[in-house]
Amino acid sequence: MSTCIKDKEQLEEALSYRFHDESLLIMALTHPSYISDNGLDRLKSNQRLEFLGDAVLDAVITKELYLQCGQMREGELSKLRAVLVREESLYEIARTLSLGSHLLLGNGAKHDGVGMKPSALSDALESIFGAIFLDSSYDEVSEVILKLFREKLDAVELKHVAMVGSSDFTGVVDYKTEYQELIQAQGMTKITYKTVGEEGPPHNKTFYVNLYKNTKLISSGKGKTKKSAEQDAARIAIDLEKN
Repeated sequence: MSTCIKDKEQLEEALSYRFHDESLLIMALTHPSYISDNGLDRLKSNQRLEFLGDAVLDAVITKELYLQCGQMREGELSKLRAVLVREESLYEIARTLSLGSHLLLGNGAKHDGVGMKPSALSDALESIFGAIFLDSSYDEVSEVILKLFREKLDAVELKHVAMVGSSDFTGVVDYKTEYQELIQAQGMTKITYKTVGEEGPPHNKTFYVNLYKNTKLISSGKGKTKKSAEQDAARIAIDLEKN
């Protein structure tokens, strides 16, 4: 396919990834309507790459949640993964990349505004993940995905999400706030969180945090970010207070 992608460098900068094989990026952005209008081989649309990218995305997010949410059971992890990789989430990320302006669309699809529809944008984003996987490696596509999903994943860590029988973020527990309120009810006491260690490579660190009430060590927690480690320490401190 000899088509050129509009503002290719801009998109690659937003992705923090530069393609070695430009044809993979072109295919990832080729909507089936463009293939139909131009009489091209239907296998040249982004649908096969979407199939691959969907599987890659699931694997990357599954691994990250497994590492990040050590207190969750498999059913809760499955629900949380479904929330993170659903169409709405992909659509939001695709919009931050201005992905719609890069799509190759048929004339009818352009007229109908298909390039701004959640289904087309979420499919294209998964296709890009599939293209990056083929163009590089699992580790490199993991870096791209985790960067794009970092804000959503941090929301999980910051609030130490617990799923309660729903397909959405429900039953959110902010353990730090809960512990603060618990202690304040007993009389004003100073609470301090101190990072006491970290281990692992830069892209997959584990942090260790101590929680002190006044100067007394109450509990220790760990997490994939300092804030999630603080949440873990607060959760343990609440259990100690109640037992």
